[in-house]
Amino acid sequence: MRRLIISDIHGNIHALDAVLAATGRIDEIWCLGDVVDLGAWSEECVQRLREIRVHLVLGNHDLAVLDRPGPEFERIALLAESHRWTRDRLSAESLAYLRAAPERLMIGDARLIHDIATARDLHPAASESQSAKNHPRHGHLPTVSDRAAATAELTLVGHYHLPTRLTAEIGDTTDDAPNDNASGDQQSTSAGPVNVDSIARIVPDEDRPYALDERQIVNPGPIGVPDWRPSTAGYAIVEDGCLSFHSVEIDPVETLRVGIKRGAPPLVRALWQRQAADALVARGDLDAGRDLIEEAIEGTLASGSLRQTGHLLITLADRAEALGRLEIAATLIGAAIAEPNPAAIYPTQRYRAAIASRRLRDAMTADALERAITAGKLLDAHEAIAAELA
Repeated sequence: MRRLIISDIHGNIHALDAVLAATGRIDEIWCLGDVVDLGAWSEECVQRLREIRVHLVLGNHDLAVLDRPGPEFERIALLAESHRWTRDRLSAESLAYLRAAPERLMIGDARLIHDIATARDLHPAASESQSAKNHPRHGHLPTVSDRAAATAELTLVGHYHLPTRLTAEIGDTTDDAPNDNASGDQQSTSAGPVNVDSIARIVPDEDRPYALDERQIVNPGPIGVPDWRPSTAGYAIVEDGCLSFHSVEIDPVETLRVGIKRGAPPLVRALWQRQAADALVARGDLDAGRDLIEEAIEGTLASGSLRQTGHLLITLADRAEALGRLEIAATLIGAAIAEPNPAAIYPTQRYRAAIASRRLRDAMTADALERAITAGKLLDAHEAIAAELA
């Protein structure tokens, strides 16, 4: 039996179709939620899932579009506009399909859920652990306590947009005692907010088979939201007792072009502009990347989304690094990880900051890198952005 594991499509039909085309023969598809919202093709994505007959659990964006928003959406009012925009473009048939889907599902020895917090509701001991107490419920990584409390051999989650694999051998990745080791010093004994060992060690190698011979928690990576790596959709395959992680290239610039034609609301448009800028910077088109960053700034800052603001700062840091402005790049990383507090940084933001700091550590002295990151932590987002675009 060859199974495809997907998650976080977020209304991106081109990314979904790219993954389906890349996987070849598939006997069964498991989808971990967030089929809709934040993308221009939510209706098309629902219809595609209906055509290919997936096992689906709902994500928090799916629930919000169905008028069942979670508390995580209360702080960002502009997300409600995205939910309405998405709902208005879904057919009655698609809405009925989503309403009929469960929020959790057991298939054999595998548990399918969207957010690891859902599993904590099933296993209170996990939510009472020190790691869980130190972290908000929404959008954060699984912990060793989550793995220990899991009754399924394989727990599949989506939601935080980063391909990960947590086993007993890998150990915990949470920040019970966060440090300020922003340069990612691998000699540090505690798991700081951007420590490379802390976050990167649970991001699995691609195209490598991992045996399903122990209890583990797995995220296949996002399809429609390429925040963890520019222009990339992630997925996983389960076959013959092994799990493997894969990715395909997608085009955020095309997503932006079509989304603007479909009248995307401000926060969604800013999200696409930033992701397209991310792609352009990664390709070396730094001038076009800057233009899109400037277009994304107003909507991003107005949204109040610390996550999106942090990712915008990291995109700016990548651009500054490509231009050889290493101290400014490090300062922008510092600003990206400064708010609201280091232990609460969203995993994709933390991962990107870790990888960027590792590159800079190879190009700068440790003291210079630490000084620049520390200086960045003292800036608010407006000041950091102004410093880069001046």
